[in-house]
Amino acid sequence: MICSFSRITKADSSVVDRWQAYAVFRLTLGVNILIHGVGRLFGSGAGEFAAKTSSEFVATPLPHSFVYVFLVILPFVETILGMLLVLGLFTRWMLTLGGLLIAALVFGTALRSDWPTAGIQMIYAIIYYLLLKNLADNYFSADTLLRRYHKAAAPDATAFSHDRACARDPRSLEAARRLSPTALKEEKS
Repeated sequence: MICSFSRITKADSSVVDRWQAYAVFRLTLGVNILIHGVGRLFGSGAGEFAAKTSSEFVATPLPHSFVYVFLVILPFVETILGMLLVLGLFTRWMLTLGGLLIAALVFGTALRSDWPTAGIQMIYAIIYYLLLKNLADNYFSADTLLRRYHKAAAPDATAFSHDRACARDPRSLEAARRLSPTALKEEKS
């Protein structure tokens, strides 16, 4: 278990609620992006997807070979990106990559003057922004487990591993300290 919930106060509950909300939001985006990639890979295949979609860019100034290569690579990137977001692994970098990927997609879509699709892509951009902005709430993730493991393996592991991530919000930091198993052991002694 990541932390002990047996001593959650009302004030701590809002912190845990934020952690859970962030995990659900990140998981939902990850599943969405993963299914985009997997569907394109195992549906028609990356080559057929690229051939079909690249024909929509004929009237743009982008070179056809560039568009085709980008579209062949896209399903692989989406699959890896989605998988890592689902796990919460390398979250900061996956959200940054996802945001840059959406920026590239918006660019291409705008060149085609496909404004309804560009609007949908802007919603994805907002989601990436919100997740990056609230990264300190990424507690239920593989990133947190790895940080805790590395902190425990380090000989000078005295501070709670989530301190740095929670430093922006003192309430999160204080609740994290109260909820951590290490802090509970220190309280008892």
